[in-house]
Amino acid sequence: MTSRKLLFNLVREDIKHRLYVLAINLLSLFFIYPVGTALMVSNARNRALYGTVDTPTAVSVAAYLRKSLTAFFVDFYGGKGVSFFLVMLLCFSVVTGFSWFAKERRTDYLHALPVKRNTLFFAFSLSSFLMTMLPCALFGLVSAVIASVGGGDAKIIFSTVAMAFLTNLPPLFLCFASSVLAMVLTGNIFVSILGISVFFCWGPGVALLVNLLFSTYFYSFCSGYYELILGKVVPYTSPVSIAITEMEEKGIWKVLLPLLVLAVGAAVFFLSLHLYRIRPSEAAGRAMAFRHTEAPVKIAIVVPSAIAGTLFMRSVMSSTAWGIFGFVFTLLLSHCVIEIIYHADFRKLFARKGQLFICFILSAAILCVFRFDIFGYDRFVPKKEDIISAGVFADELENNYYSLNRTLKLEDSDNYSDGYYVDTEDPRDIYQVTDEMEFTDTDALLRIASQGVEDTARRRKSGIGTSELLNEYQVAREEDTGADYYYGSVDIAYHLRNGKTVRRTYNMNMLPVREDLDGIHDSETFKNAIYPVLSMKNEELAGVNYQDVMGLDHVSFSNPAAAQKLLSVYKEELSSLTMETRRKEDPVLCLQFKTKEFQEMADLIRAEKGSFGAMNEVGYYPVYPSFTGTLALLGECGVNPRIILSGKGSERIRLMYTDYYIEEEDESGNMVKRPTSLEIEDEGEMDEIIMAAACDSLMYSNNVSPKYHGLSIRVVPAEDSAGRHIKNTDWELEEIDSDPYMDSYSMVFCAGRVPEFVMEKFMLTEEDVSAGRTESY
Repeated sequence: MTSRKLLFNLVREDIKHRLYVLAINLLSLFFIYPVGTALMVSNARNRALYGTVDTPTAVSVAAYLRKSLTAFFVDFYGGKGVSFFLVMLLCFSVVTGFSWFAKERRTDYLHALPVKRNTLFFAFSLSSFLMTMLPCALFGLVSAVIASVGGGDAKIIFSTVAMAFLTNLPPLFLCFASSVLAMVLTGNIFVSILGISVFFCWGPGVALLVNLLFSTYFYSFCSGYYELILGKVVPYTSPVSIAITEMEEKGIWKVLLPLLVLAVGAAVFFLSLHLYRIRPSEAAGRAMAFRHTEAPVKIAIVVPSAIAGTLFMRSVMSSTAWGIFGFVFTLLLSHCVIEIIYHADFRKLFARKGQLFICFILSAAILCVFRFDIFGYDRFVPKKEDIISAGVFADELENNYYSLNRTLKLEDSDNYSDGYYVDTEDPRDIYQVTDEMEFTDTDALLRIASQGVEDTARRRKSGIGTSELLNEYQVAREEDTGADYYYGSVDIAYHLRNGKTVRRTYNMNMLPVREDLDGIHDSETFKNAIYPVLSMKNEELAGVNYQDVMGLDHVSFSNPAAAQKLLSVYKEELSSLTMETRRKEDPVLCLQFKTKEFQEMADLIRAEKGSFGAMNEVGYYPVYPSFTGTLALLGECGVNPRIILSGKGSERIRLMYTDYYIEEEDESGNMVKRPTSLEIEDEGEMDEIIMAAACDSLMYSNNVSPKYHGLSIRVVPAEDSAGRHIKNTDWELEEIDSDPYMDSYSMVFCAGRVPEFVMEKFMLTEEDVSAGRTESY
């Protein structure tokens, strides 16, 4: 009872002694919580009164405030919006509360009191923690009252404040305990602040540095995948990142994680208590309270600093020599600065040369392991018998992956008169797709991997970077050297028998393994992983939209069975699509198969007069001329792109020369100006042009069919070509009344198929077309 009373007396006396800390915390949290909430309420009320074209009523304003204000409050106070400020205030309270560790006379006085060290430690810790967290809880409740009175949902708002306080308490306590540990380990205020910074930043810094080492020196490192992993790992490497990051844990981990963080915080706190009990009183004023911690702390800072300096100078100057300079300079600078801090004496710059040598050996060894690939990271190819299956992807195989797989979500508009709108969410990242893909042709896989390893070895030997490799390919194409080369990036996820998945990204010449890559594209495994429509069931289908050169429209079916038949036939033809067909043909239109969920969103938005936005930008699949079954069924529904894509369906065509060179030397050596435009109205010539070109305005692009971009094609359709006018991309598909030259669609010539009369008119040669073409492998 006496010790408890003594503890609270000490807490009360410390708070009285540090009223300025309490005042700063109260003032800061007052502006963050109550004032911030009042501004939020005022802003929401102004939106309700003046942010709409409708006439606001008392009912509509109240409804808007209840919905929007509650959402704003939950987003801000229910997340990690103010956690960083709380961490800073906690650190300020700890530094001021334990500042006597750096004052010899104050330390001697407190230790001379008839009070146990345990009691002193708990008293100063409790007062520091309470001076931040009690105002936080108080003003959180005040904010909830303000938001509720302002029109928000009181039940949701108060529960949000309570849950936010409980869920943020464990990581904040971990930050608090880490700050206390830094104070115990040091004996100087300045060094204590540096120590807190090291505890907060060292873990994320080293994690990012390791990723940078891999991505800099390992040419086959799958940086995109490991950046995703890094994004999930880094928040757990520092107390402050745990406190300020929204964790995406689900299920039991949503409960266990806060408990685990609280347990770690308690362990750090009691470690601090133990170290304080053995901390010598004469440590006050010294940089480090314990001599044995000086060397480990120095090594932990100097080695990453030397590596970071090397990578920085190498990246900025693109030179190994400058990288070596950065290594030596940063190593010496960080070592000298730490020695000056330890001894508080500039004459001790090179004290403890043995520790400097250890730092040099460690950091140089780490750099050499990565620079010379000592463990064969880039040379790794699994044995055939060790591979169960693999996932393979390259943009050249399907460059429309993200638009085909992007999903939709329904959102509330900030303005209550705008109803709902649809936003897009990024699809599953391609690494998750390759994780699930099970391509089993290991012979083809190993040929691709071997080519990737060979090209990687060549790049490592010559020091060619990714950008230089791409430039090498472009120069070869422009000079028409006949080089059998196409630069591309291939991601491979090896699924091994030991249960591991090993990833590599090869920036490689894709032409030698063209047949193997074609086989991957043509496989059922690849298509099922890339095209979600192949897994769509008939009962999920609610309708079909299509896009042709005239714009967007709905496919009108006589009955639901007709739509389901179209889906079935299209799936069969898409599954049979080969890369060879894609090289010879281009889509004539695109189809969007609407699910019932998709249609429900569209109906709700239409009823609420909202914005359809992104609903017209996702999920459009190509229809090639060889998809005869699909085109026949569409024709039965009145959709026939060939009516438009022909000379009969066109009124006129304008060709524009877009290349840089508009003058050409004739046989006599005279410079002749090349024509820059040509208008064509002859039906036969228009038909020849359209048959040699591909639609350039569809939401699906075929990147493997070679194109010539030196000429732009604008086609004005005939008035009765399909009973339609060029339409915009708005969901309501309203007709546009505009100048005939504006009501046109664009096309692009397929390389090698430019009509002869066009070549002659624009004085083009085969070399011109070859230089201006784009194509895949």
